[in-house]
Amino acid sequence: MSTSAGYLELVGVEKSFGDTAVLHGIDVSIAEGEFISLIGPSGSGKTTTLRIITGADQPTDGSVRLAGADITFVPPHKRGFSMVFQHFALFPHKNVYDNVAYGLQLRKVGKRELQQRVDAMLERVHMREYARRRVGELSGGQRQRVAIARALVIEPRLVLLDEPTGALDAKLRLRMQSQLKELHRELGLTFIHVTHNQSEALALADRVFVMNDGRVEQSGPPAEVFNAPATRFVAEFVGRNNLIDGTVDGGDFVSPLGSFRLNGRADCEGLHGPCTAVIRSDSLRLGEAPDGAQGASAQLQALEYGGSYVTWFLTAGGTQLQLDVRAEESGALRPAIGQRYAVWWKPDDAHYLRSA
Repeated sequence: MSTSAGYLELVGVEKSFGDTAVLHGIDVSIAEGEFISLIGPSGSGKTTTLRIITGADQPTDGSVRLAGADITFVPPHKRGFSMVFQHFALFPHKNVYDNVAYGLQLRKVGKRELQQRVDAMLERVHMREYARRRVGELSGGQRQRVAIARALVIEPRLVLLDEPTGALDAKLRLRMQSQLKELHRELGLTFIHVTHNQSEALALADRVFVMNDGRVEQSGPPAEVFNAPATRFVAEFVGRNNLIDGTVDGGDFVSPLGSFRLNGRADCEGLHGPCTAVIRSDSLRLGEAPDGAQGASAQLQALEYGGSYVTWFLTAGGTQLQLDVRAEESGALRPAIGQRYAVWWKPDDAHYLRSA
């Protein structure tokens, strides 16, 4: 699916458990030093893909290559990879220093070098002052930093992160995301990150891979995946989008909301017949459409308070719409369920998909 230079490559990878196929011809190419995030709903194939990369599972068909070498059947302990788990997987009977040192001890690193590397890594994750603390005496965020230090200290060929912030509260999660990004930038290692958290994936990754039903639906830089979804599934899964079904006819998009000019848009080139307009919820605005904008009349169905903004749920021509309104603006409008409101968007805020 990707054309990036291949340090890690999955070539035609398929996986079945009995008669159930869970991966269908996965082709992925990851450059050395990239930060990749795999996202998708439960059952999309993220975890199976990760297990095949680690060597915990072998593909039914296809191959895994690292730096040009076939490692499909190389056992996990010989791949030189590190794993960071959601629930830390630390040794509770060991202190912080010994947890981080464990991988180096297995590799029989000399005592002096071991101490230097462990001290330096604990310094990087801001845990050196806790070196002699027992794991049970640490907070969740501190334990996760120890788990990351243990994974990185062995200087792995690849770092795999399985929901690394999933067990943390919202504030700690944001702090850990910043730290992961900083460590990736400083160390230049290749990171493969699996998460259900779209915001985390978009914030951390150089490229995002969106998986669905055992396939990669789209891969690309976060802004590209977010702003220009390639399929209806990606448009529905990533971000908060309005999907308006209609038909392209002679340069016009004809929908239940009205007829709108496509204005020679590149993403509409060659479009004819059924298609879908995708408009982000934060791109819809309230009020009469200014010159050059497109708009419709919609009826308010519900409101959802989100702190700094309120999400308005409306219907227009039988189409469900949602838009985010700043809380103070929403309050000033005194919204009433059942009342009709004018909504509008800029033509460039719409992205068009050919309907299947």
